[in-house]
Amino acid sequence: MASFKEQLDRDLETLNGTKKEWANLPPGQKAALLQEVNSNLLTELKSWGRALADAKGCAKDSYAITAELVNSSVFPSLTLNKAIMTLQSLESTGLPPKLKTRELPNGQSALKVWPLTSADSYLFMAPGVEAEVYTIPGEEVTQGKAYTSEDRHDGQVAVVLGAGNHCFLGAMDIISCMVEHRQVVIFKSHPLQTSP
Repeated sequence: MASFKEQLDRDLETLNGTKKEWANLPPGQKAALLQEVNSNLLTELKSWGRALADAKGCAKDSYAITAELVNSSVFPSLTLNKAIMTLQSLESTGLPPKLKTRELPNGQSALKVWPLTSADSYLFMAPGVEAEVYTIPGEEVTQGKAYTSEDRHDGQVAVVLGAGNHCFLGAMDIISCMVEHRQVVIFKSHPLQTSP
């Protein structure tokens, strides 16, 4: 059996060998792969909720199981859905989905970033809440510039260190690295989020 270091070296070697392929994979193919990940995530929900609640000593508490299920899967699933939506738009139009934009009197642009879908408000139990991102006055909106770069590159290996407070944060960071930065990722979960 390989030691932790030997396994880590093998995993890093594998990632290093595939980073260029991932970085230059067409958006539609990335979307299809992420759709498969999302489908698998949704089929594992119940067992994950139970395992996480059990690791925290709450295996018989249905509320704790439900809370863990929501934390560990809903947020990453929403993030995956948005990534898939972006990649599909890139594949079909060459551009990320268009955000609702309004011009402010001072020359800034305000881009609506929340909610993007009807599920956003329902799942986060925040009906009526909206969020906007503001540009620097007088500067052009560069939404999606990272996505639309035609540059082929050699790719990168990213390391994501999982948070101790919420297990879903690591999954969301992984998605961000893979989609926004075209990186392959190795993940180390926080000791508080690993089963004994």
